Amino acid sequence: MIYFNGCSYTYGVGTRKHDTLQICSKYCYPTIAAKTLKQKHINQAEPGSCNFNIFRKFTKYISANNPDLVVIMWSDALRTEVFKPNLFDNSHYDNGINQITPQNTNNIKDYYLREAMEGYYGFVINETKAALDTLTLMASVQQLCESKNIS
Repeated sequence: MIYFNGCSYTYGVGTRKHDTLQICSKYCYPTIAAKTLKQKHINQAEPGSCNFNIFRKFTKYISANNPDLVVIMWSDALRTEVFKPNLFDNSHYDNGINQITPQNTNNIKDYYLREAMEGYYGFVINETKAALDTLTLMASVQQLCESKNIS
């Protein structure tokens, strides 16, 4: 069993002209790699995921499972998340944690909330902190895999 996680690319966005769930799952690199290696796989990637979300899903999965191989394609380090239920009108995150980038704050309808989120993002996130956070998550994944004898 091969475990995959990541953001849009691992999910399969961009594999065909008109992306649908079926097209993404059929043509994404995890499906092709698993088929080539003749292995079963699970792909927990989600478009727009930040690295904290990827890591959280990985730790939940790895605590109950023992795959043979783990492949994580880390997202843009500057993506982050914020707990704010119903932040986006089209949010599919049912736990109140929303993935946020400077670009997707444009999707917030309420002007004052949008301004606050843009200010929050600029105040809390910078390239150095984002890179260090991602390196910490990478090292944690490596240590968890080594502790379970996973490649």
